[in-house]
Amino acid sequence: LRELLTVVGFGNRDPQIASTIAGRLARLNKQLTRDDRAMLAELAGGTDLDAIVHNLVDALDPDQHATATVIAGYSADDSAAVSAAAAENFPPAFASFLS
Repeated sequence: LRELLTVVGFGNRDPQIASTIAGRLARLNKQLTRDDRAMLAELAGGTDLDAIVHNLVDALDPDQHATATVIAGYSADDSAAVSAAAAENFPPAFASFLS
C-alpha cells in the first residue's frame, strides 16, 4: 500500500492503481480499531477511511463519469467529454490522503 500511495503522490492517476488502493484500504479498514480509524480520519482532514474508499470507487465508476458529462452539458455518448469528466473526478478522490 505504501508503494502505491507513493506512486500516486508522484502524480500517477491510473485507474488500476486507484482500484487496487481502494481494495486495500477497504481491507485495512476492517482490521483497524475504532481509535485507529479516528486517528486516520483526523490525519485525512476529517474524512474517514470509508469515505475515502467510496470516493475512489466513485471516481472509477463509468456511470458517474456519464452523469458528470451530462451535468456539464455534454452528451453521455461523447467519449471525449466522458473521458474529461473521468479525469476531473480523479484528483478530488485522491485529495483526502495526499494533503
